[in-house]
Amino acid sequence: GEALVAMSSADANAIGEDFVVLSSLEKHHGIPEAVFFTDVASAVAKHGVQTCLEKLNGLYSKYKFWESKFVRSRTALLQKIPEIRRAIDAVVVLESKQAAGSSSCELNFELADQLFARAKVEAKNVCIWLGANVMVEYPFGEAKGLLQKNLTTAEKSLADIERDLAFLRDQVNVCEVNMTRVYNHDIVLRRKASKPAASAK
Repeated sequence: GEALVAMSSADANAIGEDFVVLSSLEKHHGIPEAVFFTDVASAVAKHGVQTCLEKLNGLYSKYKFWESKFVRSRTALLQKIPEIRRAIDAVVVLESKQAAGSSSCELNFELADQLFARAKVEAKNVCIWLGANVMVEYPFGEAKGLLQKNLTTAEKSLADIERDLAFLRDQVNVCEVNMTRVYNHDIVLRRKASKPAASAK
């Protein structure tokens, strides 16, 4: 899983507690929770329309950036998990053949997407690709244990990412609603300001 610390306390303080919940940084990889404006008029009176829209738009952009990072991580995990399961299944087949006393078995190897080759395998160990150009040979039991541990970690990471993505979608919605309400409030204020001027003529 990819470690991602999204925002420091200083960054969140710079945005301001009227826009983000500062105590929420510990959850969701440092992504702060957006504050829903219950009283738009007081937020606009305190910060001004332009400042509110700038801060909300900046926060919205950050949420969309974090969302894209999590979507990429989720896509990678959704590809990785079936590969790990297939590797575990292959180790189980080889282990069962060895336990049955068979010295070899015929298998279909995937060379590329939708391209397979048939081979006769005589194996007592399997090689597992660890990444970074490293492959290690393991006995069947150890290989199965390592792959199972990797599968558990990947599934936990996927569940965490799904939870964070749901949280991010909520924060994006809060920002969008806040921006709309601030913009609409500004329109109402401008109309009120233009009415006395129009009636004075």
